[in-house]
Amino acid sequence: MRQTSVANLEMYKFNDMTDFDIQTDPGEIWEELNNFNSDYFESKLKLESNLEKQYIKLCLPGDESN
Repeated sequence: MRQTSVANLEMYKFNDMTDFDIQTDPGEIWEELNNFNSDYFESKLKLESNLEKQYIKLCLPGDESN
């Protein structure tokens, strides 16, 4: 075990400012993402949800004509 200073430990301190707790239905988020996709990306984004693992994935497929 190596000794370290308090300043070095502060660099690895947990930052809870990036965690968000929202009180909304996942269906509302899905609907808003679909609206965003159609309004700004001409429905080019591929939206994928996995309720078991609790995530929504957005993909922008590349140009396959090359």
